[in-house]
Amino acid sequence: MRIGKKTLALLLAVLFVAAMIPPSIAETNAYSDVPSGHWAYEMITKWSGDGYGVLVGDGNGRFLPDEEITLGSLAAILSKTFGYTEKAEAKVTPEWAAEHVQKAVAAGIIESADSIDASVTITREQAIRYIALAYNIAPADGKTTFADDAAIGAEYKPYVNAFQKLGYVTGNSSDPALSKFDPQGVYTRASAMALLNNTTSEIADKSVSGQTYAKNVIVRKSGVTVKDVTVAGNLIVGQGVGDGDVTLDNVTVEGRLVVYGGGSHSIVIKGDSIINAVVLNKDHGDPVRLAVEGNAYVAECQVAEGSHAIILGSNILTLSVEADAEVTIEAGSNLTRVEINGDNVTLFIEKDGVVEELVILIGNVVAEGNGVIETVTGDTAASDIQVEVTKPQGNQGGNSQGGNSQGGNNQGGNSQGGNSQGGNSQGGNGKGNQQ
Repeated sequence: MRIGKKTLALLLAVLFVAAMIPPSIAETNAYSDVPSGHWAYEMITKWSGDGYGVLVGDGNGRFLPDEEITLGSLAAILSKTFGYTEKAEAKVTPEWAAEHVQKAVAAGIIESADSIDASVTITREQAIRYIALAYNIAPADGKTTFADDAAIGAEYKPYVNAFQKLGYVTGNSSDPALSKFDPQGVYTRASAMALLNNTTSEIADKSVSGQTYAKNVIVRKSGVTVKDVTVAGNLIVGQGVGDGDVTLDNVTVEGRLVVYGGGSHSIVIKGDSIINAVVLNKDHGDPVRLAVEGNAYVAECQVAEGSHAIILGSNILTLSVEADAEVTIEAGSNLTRVEINGDNVTLFIEKDGVVEELVILIGNVVAEGNGVIETVTGDTAASDIQVEVTKPQGNQGGNSQGGNSQGGNNQGGNSQGGNSQGGNSQGGNGKGNQQ
């Protein structure tokens, strides 16, 4: 077939324009030291620019996959993964890592200190603890099955054990009797990303539907709807949501729904959603509003220490409130049980809001508003119950209106917080400024 001059000119023009089109995601995220044949190529590509937007390399087109990961690099990765926005005061070196480390401190991942050297290389056991805190993965008591279990530090073993049980981390041998974890060894940048990738099923910056996720899912932008989805791990609403909204419609979360972002426009749970546990952990910006609508069901909702929350709904079996938290129960809500698990709790119950049982396990509460509490139990001596109590409980601790009631036994209870445990910052030599 003959090609005329005009046709050839047109083809050349098309080829020239095509060359000007931005490259594909794989090409956009290409690093000179991570070629397509590299074992971590697809994973690093997914977490880079046009994928999750977490990794950016060293600014010279390199990822440096075999370099040991530092505290600053891991802080930068976690900060971008969850969309951290809040910062804590801390003097951080090197300068490039300061913002990321300050955000990780504010999020409770890195322990607060006057001075933090972010250039230090972190061990494998330390890395797992930092990542576990970020993902709100509960520590697991007991021993791991690693051959070098005895070498794992006591403060790190519960997190390593949890990661092993969940399948996020494996040893260096297919033979369980020989497999070692090497807790004082270090992750390279590529192997650290493999660990994060093993921990994460999806980062959902856009609405998703009809999916089943075996691991953890992160939402870090406002306006996302998660519909007809099952999450075997945790579903985390990150700080990046800000004071915005996220909707869960017919969603099952077998782990925890952990909320660090969201405002008065709500985290809405509706449809036939079933959430085993919710942790509201937001102490900045607008209070986070949790609305449980229709047939949706929440077994337990915890308001973490210092958090501010608004609760709407009747299908929340237990609401647990930690120290220094402020909670408003909106009109129309009917809560079966509200537990107080710390000092200086403020509870405001709006008109037509009902708490069937207020249990003061530890600490004290100021309960106000025009709603109703049916019964009050526990140690009410230091509390101020100003809400109408409709079913006095006699000698179970008192339930006075408008003042302090006396007596009662202090009853214990276990409360589990959100991301409130810090890691240890360590000194060391600089390792560069890669993220």
